[in-house]
Amino acid sequence: MEELTHHALLRKNLDQGTFRIHRLVQAEYRARTENPQETFEAATKLLLAKLPRELTNKFDDEEWLLYERYIPQALALAGNYNDSQTKPNPLMPNMDFVTLMANSAKWVAHTFPV
Repeated sequence: MEELTHHALLRKNLDQGTFRIHRLVQAEYRARTENPQETFEAATKLLLAKLPRELTNKFDDEEWLLYERYIPQALALAGNYNDSQTKPNPLMPNMDFVTLMANSAKWVAHTFPV
């Protein structure tokens, strides 16, 4: 972790208890993953557990902050899913992924009405 941080491939935010991994490190991890489907499903479950199932109140600050924080990860997961569709063993969506995408789309629709 120290070596990755030293080379700016990992950034820690101690105040928020989070870290960011450089895109190249993420890509290498995905390339070396033995079971991409399992990793995809685990990431989906983690995100789904962090986000409220329903957008209950469009004025709930806590709910909005959660979506604001995790929508980029949901979008990245959707991008990884889309990228996999041209590969020999594409990722398969499950109900958790569909729910995550639907909930994320509802939040975006509430946030940026057309």
